[in-house]
Amino acid sequence: MTNLILNPDRAQYAPALQLAFINGPGPRSRPLPAGLTSAELDILQPRSAVFTPFALVSYGQFIRTVGAPAPGILATRDRSATTIIGDSGGFQFISKPGLYEGRPTVLKALGWLEANSDLAMTVDIPTRAIGTETWPTFQSCLNDTLANLAVMAAERTPGKIRFLNVLQGRDWKECRAWYDAVKTYPFEGWAFGGGARELPTMLRLLALMTKEGNLGGRFGHIHVLGTSSLSRAVQLTQIKRVLRDAGFEIEVTFDTATPSHHVKHGRIIVGMNAAKFAAQTVKMPMSPDYVRSALPLPGATLVGQRSVVRDILGPARSGAQYALDGVGSHLLVHHNIEQQLRLMEEAGRIADMAMLSGDGRPVDLLQRLMVIDKFLTWPNPLDASKRLTGVALDPLEDEKNGERS
Repeated sequence: MTNLILNPDRAQYAPALQLAFINGPGPRSRPLPAGLTSAELDILQPRSAVFTPFALVSYGQFIRTVGAPAPGILATRDRSATTIIGDSGGFQFISKPGLYEGRPTVLKALGWLEANSDLAMTVDIPTRAIGTETWPTFQSCLNDTLANLAVMAAERTPGKIRFLNVLQGRDWKECRAWYDAVKTYPFEGWAFGGGARELPTMLRLLALMTKEGNLGGRFGHIHVLGTSSLSRAVQLTQIKRVLRDAGFEIEVTFDTATPSHHVKHGRIIVGMNAAKFAAQTVKMPMSPDYVRSALPLPGATLVGQRSVVRDILGPARSGAQYALDGVGSHLLVHHNIEQQLRLMEEAGRIADMAMLSGDGRPVDLLQRLMVIDKFLTWPNPLDASKRLTGVALDPLEDEKNGERS
């Protein structure tokens, strides 16, 4: 079993790590089952059984903790082999506008991001916050974001980490206005959020960036927030390949907290639904009836090969319905992260084969890939919507369940 699952030539999935997984089960929890060790489960160490070179951590999880260093596997990670992408906590402002206090909020985020990440989002006010008392309009979100960017540009430590300028908007008009307003600030790449993640809009923006000199070189990284479907993974790989073939030195990453959110609902990733080209999940059996079950977990993951249902559920506890303890949750999140990476690699291989043969499923995905393959040759970057006319587009994850964490 190789520990690096996703081919480095593909767009790279950065699982959004939640605090419980970062900290691990803890010394007071029950022992790890089946001879597993914390070192084997540390996904940020190249020598561990499952390794991911990219992971996202949201400052939003630490927003109420001033000056606290990153804990757990973030503190002990191999910095030479890993890239931690720090989200700035802007997503938290949607449901809790009171967390935003202007300059002090930005400075706290800046300090945490510079101390604990290698690459980070600028502090944006997502356009999903529109309609709140604090941000009633698109322009109010943009204005506060511009104020944040000014603070970050002035107060950052030069050369400490790279920052990605977050793009927002609900439609093409807003996304173009946002890009034009923020592009003059001195940051090192782009993060696509909100409606900027829509494929036609993303391709339009990327085409503009290439024409304006805002891709490659200093702008060497693209990140797509809150997305991780298999079809999107394949599309982002195609974008990365096209840009690199055109001579742009670029890395493309994307994230969700899906592996952790599945576990919150007692679900594990078990494989691919070939017809839907999507990850398939099943519900864990959660009741006292299964505490002695030797039923193996589906999937050839480290956790699946080394543990069974009783190892996940742990010792019997009172109550008709189980809540997973720290050990069980940690094992399932690890399993889901590995499965997500494996399915993305498999989806990429399937799409590569279908592109070569010209005969594959799903047809709509292949049509999108063909459009992406040619998008830099369009005489007008606004042609994206015309080229995708009649092509079914997979819906964006709506972020309501914390896809952007």
